[in-house]
Amino acid sequence: MIHVAVININSEKGIFEKYNASSFLSEPDYKTYNSLLKPSDRQLMLASRILLDEMAKYIFGRCSIKTLHKNSLGKPILDGIKSVGISHSGEIAAVAMSNVSDIGIDVQHIKHVPLRDIQSVFSRLEQQKFEELPQDARPGWFHAQWSKKEAILKAEGIGLSIDPKRIYADQTRGHIEKGGRSWYFKDCPDIENYSLQLCGDKPSEDVEWYMLKNNELTRLVHLKGRYGQNARAG
Repeated sequence: MIHVAVININSEKGIFEKYNASSFLSEPDYKTYNSLLKPSDRQLMLASRILLDEMAKYIFGRCSIKTLHKNSLGKPILDGIKSVGISHSGEIAAVAMSNVSDIGIDVQHIKHVPLRDIQSVFSRLEQQKFEELPQDARPGWFHAQWSKKEAILKAEGIGLSIDPKRIYADQTRGHIEKGGRSWYFKDCPDIENYSLQLCGDKPSEDVEWYMLKNNELTRLVHLKGRYGQNARAG
């Protein structure tokens, strides 16, 4: 089972009232937090850690955010949990965890795509597909494809240590170069103006989705609705 939670920090500003970053975050995390120049970036980072802490306690009844650290390539590690994933962009933070699978998660705010980004992360075939799309479909496709590549890199735990052009991803699965480890993409709730991608190393595995609303984790049961709008929870 993979457990995932998302939060929109713009609509849940109250979560920050009961947390003090200096006493809540681990020492490595607090150093990173202090290095961020934009208040919005600090909020996103803190929100993702609050979400991770709430999920760990709710799902596993244990684990402390104080043990959160990263390996040399930036993969997050939380003592007592096999695999965790953290991502944030724009106003959205998302975390995932599993004691069974290796996982990766990535969220991207959909916006204008500079030409240099297309050329730097996409293979020639991907660039050709991008150019064949209508103008209004290009940003969404770009960020969905890039999110998949990022999710695979995070699942592998190797960061951006390889050329993104070497990562193959389609609708259901992906891998790094031919013969690489297979990663399977999971259904995700729609978040307006965002791309959210989740992958794991098992082709068939249940995923539980949650949202943090009014300081409480609420399970999402209808994944076809838009997060924060008509997605139904229970």
